[in-house]
Order: sequence, then structure tokens, then C-alpha cells
Amino acid sequence: DGSYTDWSLGLSKTWGNGITASLAYVDTNADRQVYTNGDGRYMGRAAAIFSLSAAF
Repeated sequence: DGSYTDWSLGLSKTWGNGITASLAYVDTNADRQVYTNGDGRYMGRAAAIFSLSAAF
């Protein structure tokens, strides 16, 4: 079965000069047997994601 649920939990902070920093934890309940690629790497592993953006 290829169905799954994914989720994330994150925080962001925006400063007055238009700079925003974000940090999120993402994960899924994807089946390891279904979502492992040909190199044996599980594509549904959890990760922390940091981003930095600017608005101008």
C-alpha cells in the first residue's frame, strides 16, 4: 500500500527588515518497504529543514 501521512512542526521568526528564518521537523508514516529506492535509501525518513528568506 503506497498511502501515507506526513506532518511537520515548525517555528519561524520575521525581523523588521523583511528577513525570515524558519526551522521545521518533518516526518511521515510511509512504509519503508514501499518507499526505499533502488540504492536502498529510505525516502520517507524524518528531517529538520532550515530556511532563510528575504522580502524586498
